[in-house]
Amino acid sequence: MWTARNNNGDLHFKSHYYSASQTVDTPPRSADVPLNGRAVKPGIWVMWYSGHPAVKELLCEWLMAWVRAARKTENGKPAGILPGSVSFPEGRIGGYAEHWWETKEYDDLTAMGYTATLYHVIFAVWMETRNNELLEPMFAALNAIRTNRATKNTQPQPGSVEWAGQIHDNGAFFDVVEKWRAVSGDSQYDDLLRERASGMMRYHFDGQTDRLKRELESIIEGLSVNVPMLTTEVLFTDRVSIPGGAALTSMITGSFGNPTYYPLHAVTWDGIGDEAAVFVADADSRSLNAQLYAFTETPHTLTMRLWRLKKGEYEIRLTDEKNEETFINQKFQYLERGQSFDLTLPSQRLLKISIQQLRVVEMQEYLADLAIGPADVARVKPGILSVTVHNIGSAPAYPFTLHVTPPVGLTIRKRCRGIEAPLDLTAKSKTFEITYTPPSAKGNFLIELDAEKEIDEISEWNNIFLFHAPKSDEE
Repeated sequence: MWTARNNNGDLHFKSHYYSASQTVDTPPRSADVPLNGRAVKPGIWVMWYSGHPAVKELLCEWLMAWVRAARKTENGKPAGILPGSVSFPEGRIGGYAEHWWETKEYDDLTAMGYTATLYHVIFAVWMETRNNELLEPMFAALNAIRTNRATKNTQPQPGSVEWAGQIHDNGAFFDVVEKWRAVSGDSQYDDLLRERASGMMRYHFDGQTDRLKRELESIIEGLSVNVPMLTTEVLFTDRVSIPGGAALTSMITGSFGNPTYYPLHAVTWDGIGDEAAVFVADADSRSLNAQLYAFTETPHTLTMRLWRLKKGEYEIRLTDEKNEETFINQKFQYLERGQSFDLTLPSQRLLKISIQQLRVVEMQEYLADLAIGPADVARVKPGILSVTVHNIGSAPAYPFTLHVTPPVGLTIRKRCRGIEAPLDLTAKSKTFEITYTPPSAKGNFLIELDAEKEIDEISEWNNIFLFHAPKSDEE
């Protein structure tokens, strides 16, 4: 409903004014704009989670339409720069506005907070496809920034290359560039990024911590006054931010940039609170290095969850380098995103944790993912449970065993038929009935999917559910 092919055969949004059930597809609303990237965020998260090939293909096709629009020079637009809008179905650069950077009766390319939305989507799909054509508009904008900085013209002609560079030379755009730099390791635009880099990125460049310290100080300053206006008095808006908060996210998780369009966190932690501190010095798809410190008087246990490592065999070391002590030195296999590792930290000692890849483990590109949740289990009548199981992965889930452990008695095992993958963008699930005795049993029923681990899955976190049955159906 939202998208269609225009007269050039390119896939575009038909409008920038629509709801879940209607689209205004008459001028001047009938134009695709960068902010339409917000509407595809659910698709980005599906793609990140399961690599869904149909979602990936759709997003890539839409973005390549924007890339082709950026390559055009009509209406005075510099080659490579994204236009402010593309009319539908004509495909006119600049939509129904006078200039190429404009959107009639809506925000223009100069609203970089909105324009950056499309760059975020470009980065997300590039992460999943590594199609370098997608990066052409970002590189063109960076080259324009370089040109504008070299000319030092503070008032360039609107619509010129220098002007395009000037409007892109801001934090919203460089937030995306920083994410790309962190993943790619490509240094060709470091001279531009250094000026705009976050404290963590500057630390990665040269070990400098001044900018990072300033960002942390801004958090203290932001929370030193008017705390109720950031907490209890926030009744009618979600637009509350804490200055410098992104620095903490980067320090604790190894992330860069805005995580809401595509997450780059390398690690998350359970059990830090105010009892421990962590600083992720560097992390990529094959390694992680961090510092840890427990403030407690006794050893402190926390859980580390790993997210960005490629599947493989790794070595993990937890050491106190100052005192030349090693507390953990072992190998482990990392086979599931979000896999956890428990750590016990000696009290009040600065520790280093290092994870290094030893060997790659080849796995299928697409995996199944059995899932169950609160709405999927019901007692249809005394002695019978209805259990609905979903496959939210991108590969078929072959026959598996469903385990139901009632409040009393033995575990019930039911062999279940396989479930197809939702490759046609239609949910795939099957419902099974489980008979238990005594029919009047009340309490907690433990539901487990594929406890034998016959199926390689994206995640097993969603394979277990605890269902509470009251003593009668009327309760």
